[in-house]
Amino acid sequence: MNKIKPPTWFDTTESLEHIWEILNCYREDCINGSEYDEEWDNITTSMNWIEIAVKTSDLFEESEVG
Repeated sequence: MNKIKPPTWFDTTESLEHIWEILNCYREDCINGSEYDEEWDNITTSMNWIEIAVKTSDLFEESEVG
């Protein structure tokens, strides 16, 4: 299994990249194979929705400040 670097600071982009890296390791090490494609699709769809929500929230925060 690959060694995952910890996040260095509260940064949503970095945090999302960190989670994707961990999920990709999970895919390679634990759910490797076509019989797990539906599970992987559900995971990545959920993560994409979370990513959109976080980025949208970040945009609102930036527009309120600037």
